[in-house]
Amino acid sequence: MPFHLEREKGFLECDRLKVSLSEQISRGSHEIKQMVSNLHRQNIDKLFLIGSGGSLAVAYPLEMLIEKYTSTYQCKSYNGEDFLCRRPQIVDSRSGVIGISYSGNTTEIIEGLKWAKKRGALTIALTAYPQAPIASDVDGLIE
Repeated sequence: MPFHLEREKGFLECDRLKVSLSEQISRGSHEIKQMVSNLHRQNIDKLFLIGSGGSLAVAYPLEMLIEKYTSTYQCKSYNGEDFLCRRPQIVDSRSGVIGISYSGNTTEIIEGLKWAKKRGALTIALTAYPQAPIASDVDGLIE
């Protein structure tokens, strides 16, 4: 079933988004499968998604899907600057922090990942540009 972004009544309430993401993952996204494996292996039970602007808009449906379809993870999305201001003390070695930046140059996302890594969190960058600064000091990379 192809995924279309037209406005449909209750499209987030049905399985359409879940099916679309499942299809994308099954098309060979080795990086995502590896990331999930690493989360399980390291006993991660908290996920933090950080982004700004359009990247934050990507985080919200991911958070919704994680909350709806798994009881394994607590999940929260943050604006990058908000994450840096709050510096949530719950971020620790049982946390996975996923920084989302299309360009890979978003300063507050890069700084948020660095802070999380110092606290022992597993850090993952999601970017279109794997040579960008966001990918330089993380535990995982999704292109």
